[in-house]
Amino acid sequence: MLQKFVKTFGGDPNKKEIEKTTEIVAQVNALEADFEKLSDDELRAKTDVFRAHISAAVPPPAPPP
Repeated sequence: MLQKFVKTFGGDPNKKEIEKTTEIVAQVNALEADFEKLSDDELRAKTDVFRAHISAAVPPPAPPP
């Protein structure tokens, strides 16, 4: 009974999650052809670039007290 109430007023939570991620999945899939063209060495170089980009954007964790 509670599930029916949630679906009636809140919608299907799985469907909502799929709708939220569909656009991101489409963007990632659009990049697939570009990455398939890369050689192993070029892909490794891209990985290093991505790691540097993430490291610059995410601050290191604070040391424990």
